[in-house]
Amino acid sequence: MNEWFFLGHKPLPPLEPAPREFNGQMCGIRVPDLPEIPALELPDPSLFLTWCVPFYGQVSCPLHVTAVAQYLEQGYVDFLLDWAAARSVGYDVSDFVALCLWLKSKGCRPVPMLCSKDFDPHHDPEGVLANIQPLLAPMITSRAVQRVGIGFELDAWMTNDEIQQVIDPIAARLNPAGLRCYAHFLPGHPSPPDCGDTANFWLANVGKLAGLFAQSRPELDIALTCDWFNDCLERAAGHDNYPAVLIDGHGVDIIGLEITASRQAAGMTEAEGDRFARAVLAVPPRSGPAGIARVMGSGNGR
Repeated sequence: MNEWFFLGHKPLPPLEPAPREFNGQMCGIRVPDLPEIPALELPDPSLFLTWCVPFYGQVSCPLHVTAVAQYLEQGYVDFLLDWAAARSVGYDVSDFVALCLWLKSKGCRPVPMLCSKDFDPHHDPEGVLANIQPLLAPMITSRAVQRVGIGFELDAWMTNDEIQQVIDPIAARLNPAGLRCYAHFLPGHPSPPDCGDTANFWLANVGKLAGLFAQSRPELDIALTCDWFNDCLERAAGHDNYPAVLIDGHGVDIIGLEITASRQAAGMTEAEGDRFARAVLAVPPRSGPAGIARVMGSGNGR
C-alpha cells in the first residue's frame, strides 16, 4: 500500500499540484527584536532569515508568530527552510514536520532545503542521504510540503556525479507523491561546472527535477544580474541542448531564489533588494522548443 495514499487506515487528502511560481523573501525583511544568531554574525540582527526559524525556538514560539505574521503581511507565501540547520539546533523529524504543518496552517507554503554544506558530510552521498531519508515519508504523509530544494550550493561540496547520487533516490520517492524538486548551485552556476556542457546536468534530470533555484553573483549590478537571468531563460526555453520538457510538460523553470541574499546579510536595505528583484522579475521571457521561459518568481524580494 503506497504511503502517499494512506496514513494509518484513513485516506489522505489529495495533494494540491506543486506550484511553479515562487513568492518569497528568504533574506530581506526586518523583524524588530529578533535575537542575534552568533553563528551568522549579522550586522543587523533584525534581518529575518526564513531558514533560521528553528534557531529562534520551538514551533509556534512567540518569535515565530511575530516573524511569520509580518512575512505574510508583506505579501510573501513561499517559506524557505533548512532541514540540516534545524537538526543542528535539536529539531528532529517530528519537530520539523510540525514546523511545516504550522507554517501551512498560517498560510505559508514551506519549502525545505534537504541538505547543506554546513551540516552534512562532503563528498559522501550515502551520508547525505542517511540524514535526508528519515524525513521523506513524513513529509509526504503530512501533506505540508509541495516542493523541496535538494540542497544549498550543491556544487560547493559535491561533484556532479555525487549530486546525481543524491538526487536520484529523492526524486524517485517524492515525484510520484506529487512533490517537486529543485537544484541550487553556487552563484552564477546554472549547473555543476564538472558536468561538461551545462545542458548535460539537466538532460540527466528529465523527469526528476522541476527547475533551478537560481543564485546570482553578488558582485553584479542590476543590469549584469538581469543579463545572467536572460542567459538562463534562453537555455530554459530549450536552446543550447537544454530539454524541451523537464517534467510536467514544461522545461527548466528558473526561480530567482537568491538575488541579493548575501548583500542583504552584509547590510543592503530591503528596498534596494526589492529593486533588484523587480528588475529580475521584469526580464523579458524567451521562447524556444520548451515554449515560453520566464522568471517564475523570486525567493528574495519583489
